[in-house]
Amino acid sequence: MFKLLVITSLEESIVPYLHNVLEYFADNNVHIDVIHGYEPQKDSAISIMNLNDLIYREKVKKMDAIVLQNKALTQHLINFQLHGKVRIGEIEDLVQNQLDANKYDAILFTYEIPKSVSRKLKQYQVPLFLPTSSRYTYHLSFEQNSEDTTSIGELTEVIRRLNMVEQEGGFLLNVPHI
Repeated sequence: MFKLLVITSLEESIVPYLHNVLEYFADNNVHIDVIHGYEPQKDSAISIMNLNDLIYREKVKKMDAIVLQNKALTQHLINFQLHGKVRIGEIEDLVQNQLDANKYDAILFTYEIPKSVSRKLKQYQVPLFLPTSSRYTYHLSFEQNSEDTTSIGELTEVIRRLNMVEQEGGFLLNVPHI
C-alpha cells in the first residue's frame, strides 16, 4: 500500500482543501498519515484523531448540520475508509519523529514551507510535494521538490494513476477541488 504523509494546518482556510486531498487519495487505496503543527499550551498533550472523523466534520460543516459524535451514525455517512491517523503537536518534533519511525512513499505539504525545511527533509530521500499556484481554479496543484531526482519509473503504480504531469525538474500533482 502506498504511504503518504500529509503535513498540514487545520486553519479554517485550509480544511476544505485538506478534505479534498484526503478524499482524492482515499479513493486510490493510499495509507495517509496527517500531521498538524501548532503551538501547544504548556500542559496540552498530543492527541490523535481518526481521519474519517475529520472528513465527516468537514462534510457536516458544508451541510450546515450539527456535528454528532455518534460513531454508528458517522459510519452511514462516510462512503470510504481511510487508513492512517492525524497527529497533532509541535510540527518540528512530529515530522522528525514520524519520518524516523516510518517509511513513506511521498510527503505532501498543504502550505508553503521555507527552503531550509525542504533541505532538511531531503535527507529522508522521499518525494516531497509542495503547493504551487495553479492556472486552474478547480485543481489544487502540488509540485514535487525540484531538488529531488526521482524519476517517474521510481514512483509506485498508485502515484502513477493519480493526476500527475511530468515536468522539468519534477512532477505536478493536480488534485480536483470542487
